[in-house]
Amino acid sequence: MKLPVLCQGRPYEKLLYLFSIIQITLEFTLPPGRQELFFYHLWMYLFLPTAIAVESIRIIQIPYLLGYLLHNSTILAFNKQASLIQYGALLLFSLFLVMIYGEMDFQKYPDSDGPYDVGYVMARTLKHGNEIQVFYPIKIKEESDELEVADWLPHGEKSITGIIALTVSFVNLVKLPFVYLQMKGLKHIKSMVYKNAPLSEDFKAKSIIPIVFSHGL
Repeated sequence: MKLPVLCQGRPYEKLLYLFSIIQITLEFTLPPGRQELFFYHLWMYLFLPTAIAVESIRIIQIPYLLGYLLHNSTILAFNKQASLIQYGALLLFSLFLVMIYGEMDFQKYPDSDGPYDVGYVMARTLKHGNEIQVFYPIKIKEESDELEVADWLPHGEKSITGIIALTVSFVNLVKLPFVYLQMKGLKHIKSMVYKNAPLSEDFKAKSIIPIVFSHGL
């Protein structure tokens, strides 16, 4: 069963955009001091850090977040209309970037129209501990198949920690928290291959020619 669009990719980010559109609409239409606005602001103050903690920040969200922070600070408090206009403009700019760059996943890739889906298995050699990722043809997945989609980062938080450790040598320490937030979002990306799926019957009676991709042998 395919998930609704809102639940795919980064649902918290989409909800933030939706809630911000509602916020702008309410503030344009309701007089200041209404109880509804107070509770809505409280909700946003709680939901925004939760969304960032769960999904991290993408660069394309920065215009929207800047607009939100400016609007909810005292910088533009002297002119409510101007504050809402800049908030809405920066929100629209972030939405425009979403349309161009899409989700933080592989949704822009064309759907496969071949006769097979892709299976995935990981192994590690006993002698040197080298990790090997094997991709192979499987039958087209059906809704009844209970197959797990593989994460793009196979080791999740450990992969991010390793990348950050390598980054320390050439990135200013002040920037490291921002690098971590960017990298954290990679944990939610799926690679559109199925873990430990059975090999297609078409290939069990004939040999498969392997293609090796390596950083260096």
